[in-house]
Amino acid sequence: TAIAGSIFAVTKSAANYGDELNKTSQKIGVSVEALGGLKYAAGLADLSFTELTTGLKKLSEAMVDAASGKEKGAAFTALGLSAKNVRGELKPTEDMLLEIADRFAAMEDGAQKTAVAVDLFGRSGIQLIPFLNLGRSGIKALADEAQRLGLVLTKEQAVASEKFNDDLKRLEGAFKGLTVQMGTAFMPVLQQLVDSLNRAAPALKLIALEARGLAAVF
Repeated sequence: TAIAGSIFAVTKSAANYGDELNKTSQKIGVSVEALGGLKYAAGLADLSFTELTTGLKKLSEAMVDAASGKEKGAAFTALGLSAKNVRGELKPTEDMLLEIADRFAAMEDGAQKTAVAVDLFGRSGIQLIPFLNLGRSGIKALADEAQRLGLVLTKEQAVASEKFNDDLKRLEGAFKGLTVQMGTAFMPVLQQLVDSLNRAAPALKLIALEARGLAAVF
């Protein structure tokens, strides 16, 4: 039982990890494989996964705005970058992140860097600066380390993790449904018992008072 419990705990932990990566990948448009490495690198830079993903979401929005000729394009221009590739298509968000990191690694910390970070990554931009200061090579080195440690999952592994968690929730729902149906089946019988006890309550109170009076005599 202890071994089975340990195996389940390890499996559930892995499923939660993969499930989180898969759902986050769908939300912000960054591949599962890239997210595993970025999550690890961000953690070593004291950047939470929530701050990272919020920043990446804002970056994606800024890239779309820049490609549409809106004001966000100025932030990319200030770094000498473009949100589009040579074919005029939007670059993958993770590729854009690494290009920005290279520029940040070469810039001095200060008001200008902070302003650009906020323009590109929203309010999370301030928290991302130490992470971006690692540069492309620093982030990639940590992502490679995450790969060696087994923290980078494939899309298939992440999808399987999400399915495992969903199936557990279905099983939990089935057991919950069983208890609900059993409870409603026994409810009329127990209701009769409750009604009987309620009718007997005044008499029980009287017995209690008599017992208290008898105890006072002794």
